Amino acid sequence: MNMLVDRNEFYALHQLAQYHALPDDLRLANRLLDLSSVYPAGKQLGIDMLLRLNNWPPICDLLIKEKKVEVALRLFVEKWDAKRDTGHASEGYPTAEKFLQAAKDLHDPVLFHNIFAYFQNMKLFKDVLRKFESDFKDPLSLKGSTGMVYNMQNVSMKQKSTSLFCNPTQIS
Repeated sequence: MNMLVDRNEFYALHQLAQYHALPDDLRLANRLLDLSSVYPAGKQLGIDMLLRLNNWPPICDLLIKEKKVEVALRLFVEKWDAKRDTGHASEGYPTAEKFLQAAKDLHDPVLFHNIFAYFQNMKLFKDVLRKFESDFKDPLSLKGSTGMVYNMQNVSMKQKSTSLFCNPTQIS
């Protein structure tokens, strides 16, 4: 792989990775992600490899960094096994706090509300939720100075907020 990268033969590398001539490997997946600055398709190749390896937490982190918090949370919900989690933050796994802070940093009250409501139903996250409770109770505090307009008079929070996890056919 290094030889192909050194020679800028990204197309050949792409073909080898895409058609599984190179075995799925965590180091290779991370290297492909690192190459995304010079070869953008490397990012998707790395993500695909991580998914095949069932190593989804780094993908959540990447999506959160890219401000795709809702997509990251959907991946988390799909892959995270609450029964295996012992109550302590597992090494490398995204936390409720990370999702809530990312939504708060985006100044998106609806997204924040949905994430808070999702974790609120799980006893495992009660301590973390206390830190964000005031933001949950006052969603307008999340607007910040980004210039986003959130009109509570026209649409109440509950009407505007559709669950991140509902069946799309159920949304009216």
